[in-house]
Amino acid sequence: MYVSDECFTKQAQALMPVIASSEKAIYHYLHMAKGNYREYLKKEVIPLKKYFYVLRTLLAIMWLEKYDTPAPIEFEKLRELVAHNTDLDDAITLLLARKRVSLEKEFIPAEPAINAFIESELARHESYRAKYQARDVDVEVLNQLFRDVLDKYS
Repeated sequence: MYVSDECFTKQAQALMPVIASSEKAIYHYLHMAKGNYREYLKKEVIPLKKYFYVLRTLLAIMWLEKYDTPAPIEFEKLRELVAHNTDLDDAITLLLARKRVSLEKEFIPAEPAINAFIESELARHESYRAKYQARDVDVEVLNQLFRDVLDKYS
């Protein structure tokens, strides 16, 4: 279970536009997507959960490219980015329905529409080069946030 500290959360969220780097996040998400794809999704039978690991990271990249802001955690918000692709959207709907009733480590047959999207996005990013301006981060604002949290709980 996650516990949220409202004071910390508000301060951290206010800092996000100043400290977040779309470039670094894209590299991070791309690395995660490639690793999970290579390790789990290039087979005939796939761990259901791993599809969402790869989908979420690729959709997060799309969000970063479109908005240059940190990607939301909510999968449904990210999914809106591909709602126009009805084959993919329908396949994701079926995958979500299956996930709701599945066991934790259920395996499923490969889904062609989802695999096509994943392979297309990975190919598109094969020679990714940053196009976002790097932000100079004043780490002192993060240090101060850390000290504020420590002071609050000590």
